[in-house]
This record gives sequence, structure tokens and C-alpha cells, in this order.
Amino acid sequence: MLEPDRETGETVHIRFDETLIAARPEDTLATALIGAGELMTSRSPKYRRPRGAYCLAGDCGTCLVRVDGRPNVRACMTPVREGMRVSSQNTYRPRRLDPTAIVDKVFVKGMDHHHLMVRPRIANQIMQEFARNLTGFGELPEVVGERGCEHIAHELPVLIIGAGPAGRALAARLREAGIDHAIVDRLDRPQLRAAPALGAEAPALAPVEDVLADTGVFGVYPGPKLGLEGEEEGPDRALVAASEGGESSNHERLYAFRPRHLVFATGCREPMIPFANNDLPGVVGARGLLAALRRAGSRLSGRCVVVGEGEAAEG
Repeated sequence: MLEPDRETGETVHIRFDETLIAARPEDTLATALIGAGELMTSRSPKYRRPRGAYCLAGDCGTCLVRVDGRPNVRACMTPVREGMRVSSQNTYRPRRLDPTAIVDKVFVKGMDHHHLMVRPRIANQIMQEFARNLTGFGELPEVVGERGCEHIAHELPVLIIGAGPAGRALAARLREAGIDHAIVDRLDRPQLRAAPALGAEAPALAPVEDVLADTGVFGVYPGPKLGLEGEEEGPDRALVAASEGGESSNHERLYAFRPRHLVFATGCREPMIPFANNDLPGVVGARGLLAALRRAGSRLSGRCVVVGEGEAAEG
């Protein structure tokens, strides 16, 4: 599926289920698996449909895998490292085997799960227990409580969420004006560098090194600032909660930002074009794929079908 566009000579080995895969240090788990022809990473909770990477940008959640005993790690956001143990989720062994497919044979015209086995009560209890085992996603971590964490509080004039072209252009202007600011993005620096160039007319951008990378905002809470004991209550400012540490890191930083001005520069998401079986592994978004190929220094090695038009489709 993928082949190197440039040779580095370095090789990293990871194990995906029972398969040993050779990758390169520039790869994410997603590009390493795609390059090895392993497109399926899980099955959906309800209908057990095969799932694999789609957006390759951390948005869709279809590439969740188990990494070194930690569940629900996004393969597209996780760099490879030597000796990683990666497992598919919601699957049996081998992955292609799906015993629940017999349901489609039994209920050819569809299943009315609202009235199925409502009576007798004992049958209903058995059915519910079976159904619960098919829902949910992933299993609890093998080891709990070993992940270190520190808390950092920061007040500042401007916080920019999103380090794409718009966010970094604003950061460059603020820097010129001497205004203190911070810019955060959930992508890591190699992924930010893999973003497409904007051309000769592009505005000046703040360097990627200025970005608080690998830091995802998980909450914006409006309201007054709560004063500490012995202090007067501060001005009304939103509390922005963010976490730095990455998908599979063993250390995490929790940030509590209180900016005077908050700027959202989070960009857009890859749309999914409606057609039959558009949710199956092997269907990927063009923008995310191009960025992933640039990051990994790879190119497509097989034939593919491009649906749509524009710069991403032509790329």
C-alpha cells in the first residue's frame, strides 16, 4: 500500500496482534499498519463492522487500538517506537473471524431489538447480558495508576487553540506586537510540519517550535475566576483545560489557562462522502492521507480511486 519516498536506513519493529511489522521512525501507527497492508484495526460496537483509519488526523476515532495494554489509542496520532505491542479491539482471533455475523443470517429482514425476547423475563436477561458484551469499546488498562501527572496554571492575554496556518499567522502578528500569548495544538510537531504549504502569497507563520504541541483542549468553562483563599475574586475569564502527553505517553501535563482573549483556529474536518460501504477499511480522507504521507516520507504503491476534486484530490 505504501512505500518509502526517501530512505533513512532506520527500522522500528512493532507487533500488531500476532504479526511483526517493520516500520520507520517517521511513521505513525496508522501509516505503519497501512504500509504493511493491515487496514482493519477494530470492529464497531453495535454492528461489528470492520473499522480502520479514515481521517488520519485524530477526528473520526475509527483507528482506535490497544497499545502496550492501554485501550482506545488513536493510531493516526501515535508515533511508532521499538517494541510497541499493538492490538486490534472488539475483534476475535483471527481478526477476519466474526461469529456475530450469524445474526445477519438469522434475521435476514433486520432485527427489531426493541421487542426481541422481551418475554419471558429470564430470556430477556440472557439476551441483555449477551448484548452488553457486544457494546462498549476496548477493555480496561492492564496497569492503572502508573501515569505521572503535573498541573500547570497559566494566566495570559491571548490563547490560540489550533496551530494551523490561521493560528500560527495570528501568533506571528502577536509576537510582532509584543503581546504575550500561547498557541496549543493536539498534533505533535512532525504532524504540524507535514501540513501543506500555502504558496508564495501566504502570510508569515510562527515557527512550529513555538507551539505547545501534543496538547489537546478538552474543556472550556466560562464564568468568573474563583479567587484563592485570602484573595479577592478575579475578573471574569474562561478556564481552558488542556492535556499534554500524547496518546501513549507515560507522563501527562494538565494545563489550566485563564486567557483574557480566546481564539479558536481549529480548522475543518474531513467530510465523509455518502456511498455504500464508505465506512470500511481502505476508504481514507485525502487531506489526512497527504499529510500522513508527507510526515512518513512515503508514497502510495498501488492503484487507488480518487473521489472529488480540488487540491487535495489532485495531490
